[in-house]
Amino acid sequence: MPPSATKVPEPFCQTLIEQYQWRIDPTGQVWGQVEVPPNGIPITTLEQIQQVRQRHQALPPERQRPLIWVGGGGALVLQNRYVVALQRSLSAYSSPGKVTLPTGRADHPAEWHQPKVLIRELFEEILICQRDQLVIPHIPGSEAALSAAQELGLEYSQIKTVSWEPIPFRDCVLVSGQEVFGFWHLDPRLGEVNLIHVFGWSGDAELTFYDGEWGWQNGSYGPLRRTILLIDLWDLSQSCLPDGTPCPLIWADLTTHCAALIQRLRQRAGLYDNC
Repeated sequence: MPPSATKVPEPFCQTLIEQYQWRIDPTGQVWGQVEVPPNGIPITTLEQIQQVRQRHQALPPERQRPLIWVGGGGALVLQNRYVVALQRSLSAYSSPGKVTLPTGRADHPAEWHQPKVLIRELFEEILICQRDQLVIPHIPGSEAALSAAQELGLEYSQIKTVSWEPIPFRDCVLVSGQEVFGFWHLDPRLGEVNLIHVFGWSGDAELTFYDGEWGWQNGSYGPLRRTILLIDLWDLSQSCLPDGTPCPLIWADLTTHCAALIQRLRQRAGLYDNC
């Protein structure tokens, strides 16, 4: 089945947060409080993103810079060891060539107030098959995988539902008065905020991964078909492709939020040495 011919670029939304508090304790745990403006201005073009970043970086260091709000998604840890990740293309507008997590920006302003729904990005960007079955976890938002598979033209004979165990993070940000838990990351240089939900799966192997994301590449809009990697939490240099082909990594290969999550997961596992 060919990819959907009707798939068109979708706008995304960001807004600036001027009033907030953000604290990180020595263990890396985050506490924050954010008031989301009721009538923020959606940012729907790459040029607008650059303008917002320039505005953020132009402010003097002594002044609290606004947050660029909000992105998010999820991460999947296999066998307590491997994090499923993607490598951005060399032509990507940000972090070209970097290894990253399946995250994205809000599709509409309602998600500014409910960033936990951004977990759908995990299921839109990484599709998992086991033999001829499409794997769908028992998690709200995972239905996004069905439409992503259809748009990609992915062939499968049946759907296999599985259980993923949430890996809890006690990071808490009050978003307009509502507590939102997960792994929160603030990029201090860009001011961008991501909320990432993390899950573990100890299911059997023989998995095939597909990139379900669409985007602009070489002047045309279509499936990105980025490389999917397995980041080795124990030793980055032992990271590999899903088929076992070695793909050694160093910290500089990772985006900032990907590196921050790997570091937190290593701390939880008692792995404090440099890898």
